[in-house]
Amino acid sequence: GPERPGGPQVQAAAVMAHCVQMQKAEERLLKDSGASIAHCPLSNFFFAHGALPVKRLVREGIKVGLGTDVAGGYSPSMLSAMRAAVLASKSLQFRYVSGSSLADTWRESTEEAKDAHDLNHFEALYLATLGGASALGLAEHLGSFEEQKRFDAVLLRRSCEGRPPVWPTTESKEDLLLKIITLGDDRNVKEVFVDGRSV
Repeated sequence: GPERPGGPQVQAAAVMAHCVQMQKAEERLLKDSGASIAHCPLSNFFFAHGALPVKRLVREGIKVGLGTDVAGGYSPSMLSAMRAAVLASKSLQFRYVSGSSLADTWRESTEEAKDAHDLNHFEALYLATLGGASALGLAEHLGSFEEQKRFDAVLLRRSCEGRPPVWPTTESKEDLLLKIITLGDDRNVKEVFVDGRSV
């Protein structure tokens, strides 16, 4: 990372967990050093520590990947983590009635808040895949379906025993993906591949 005589040092390979209470100087330090954030939204909700402003941080050039932190949540599922990331971004857009005890803590307008924080399901998928690989310094090797990259993938089935199909075949690819992220769980996992091998 950059030299900061007398100041804090952060290595580029560092992955910092949570970071929901960062000051602007700390955000600059992360960006300048090339360090990354492991965003664990379910844990942040569980302990009520706050919500990470993911969209703003990514726009500012800070690498963010999605994590589960099972010590501070109730699910190791990346599908659950993606859903929680979307919900966390929504919580940063809450508006309070003028005069309420929380009204003074929210300065942005509704449109400003939406622009700054509204993370959609597709952006959450990015955080769980290529965003995570980038945060770990492995984007050249994994995180997307490109030639010469390791094949790490989950094959999902649209229906499973004891449960109706969660997505019909007639919808667009985008709608199917949205429904998988929103409604899918471990019962829909048919096969898992790590480095090209079924495990």
